[in-house]
Amino acid sequence: MKEEIIIAAGSLLSLAATYCITVGSFYMRKKISELKKTMEIEDKEIISIGLDTAEKTIEIVSRNVVGKLEQVAGEELREKVKQGLADKEELLALADEAYEEIKSSISPELIEALKSGVSDVESYIRNEIERQVGIVKKTGVMG
Repeated sequence: MKEEIIIAAGSLLSLAATYCITVGSFYMRKKISELKKTMEIEDKEIISIGLDTAEKTIEIVSRNVVGKLEQVAGEELREKVKQGLADKEELLALADEAYEEIKSSISPELIEALKSGVSDVESYIRNEIERQVGIVKKTGVMG
C-alpha cells in the first residue's frame, strides 16, 4: 500500500512537472517572440536564455524522477547489490528508466535549446541523473 501511494505521488509529481514545463515552454517561446519584436536582442542572448531554461528544466525533472525512483526502488536496490542479492545491472536499468522518463517529459524545443550548448544531450541528461542520485545519497532529500 505504501509503495502504491509513493508511486502514485511520484507519478502525480512527474505529471505536474511535465505540465509546468509545457506551460513554461509555451510562455517562454511567447516571451522570446515578444522580445524579438520590441527589442533588438542578439541571437547569442536568445540562445543563452533557451539553454539556461533547458538546463534548469532538465535539473528539475531529473530531481523529481530520481526522487521518485529512489523512494520506490533505488536505496533498497543499492543495498541488495552491496549484499550480493542483486546484480549491478539492475541499478543500471534503473538509471536507464530514469533517462527514458526524463527524455519523454521534456519538449523537443527544450532538447533543441540544449543542443545549442551541449554536444551530447544523452550524456548530459545521464550525468544530471548521476548528480541527482549523488545529492539524494548525500542529503537524503528526494525530489
